[in-house]
Amino acid sequence: MIKSDSSKGHSIALTGALVLSLDTLFLRLVGSEPVVVAFWRGVLMFLAGGAISLVIRAMSRNRMMKYGFKGNIVALFYGAASIFFTLSAMSTSIANLLIVLSTTPLWATIASWLFLNEGISLKTLISCFVAFLGMLVIFSGEMAMLNSGDMFALIAALCMAGAFTLSRICSDDLLLAPCVGGGMSAVILLFFVTPNDFLKLSNPIFMVIEGGAIMPIALGCLAMAPKFIRADKVSLFLLLETVLGPLWAYLFLDEPVSSKTILGGFMVMAALLINMARMPRSLSKIRSSG
Repeated sequence: MIKSDSSKGHSIALTGALVLSLDTLFLRLVGSEPVVVAFWRGVLMFLAGGAISLVIRAMSRNRMMKYGFKGNIVALFYGAASIFFTLSAMSTSIANLLIVLSTTPLWATIASWLFLNEGISLKTLISCFVAFLGMLVIFSGEMAMLNSGDMFALIAALCMAGAFTLSRICSDDLLLAPCVGGGMSAVILLFFVTPNDFLKLSNPIFMVIEGGAIMPIALGCLAMAPKFIRADKVSLFLLLETVLGPLWAYLFLDEPVSSKTILGGFMVMAALLINMARMPRSLSKIRSSG
């Protein structure tokens, strides 16, 4: 039975990661203004989340999910991450975006240490140092021109880290928090999109697939997988997006990957693997002061 649950968890996580790897590709295929794309992405995620919520309510006969203050802040973090992720996807290489975004677990670890007084291990310190070096390698080619897309990716990673960190002390059911955050992002972007631009979507079908199918399916699978396997194993599957995302961009968009991005990517991937590896118990955790 345990083996069956484990296989089910791995299958669900793999499905979610594979679907999520198509996210950036479809954002590029939409081919419209980044703010407009971010707006409709949020709207479609919110509508899909509402549909999922209705299905859950009908099947389990539970009340609609409600979020308290902390739950709404978590959703807001997800909404902000959605905005900056979309802006980054439309203004920098997919490889750079995904590699920078893959540092999210490390930022979350640091935030938990700073704000929640949680222990931080030696291996995490090492992996953070290696990841920072990897990002410096990636950014080194664009430092002179201050590539906004790479900075948007970093802000998105920080927002995701904020969501993960606050989720640890939030008692709400956060299954649909990303979809609620999508609705919040759409409301925020209403102030930045003119009425004439709302329908300026070059490929609305791709937009519907991206916001209404890819994101809900991917996030739904990744939210379900921890019921069957450990969360750290689920996060390992997210590395597939870092590898497959640039591959889809190369195959379908003919987008090249620079040597600095490849080198920096290997360093970031190594950092994440170090952080997930087991170390001897003799290496005790470093606790924050106070």
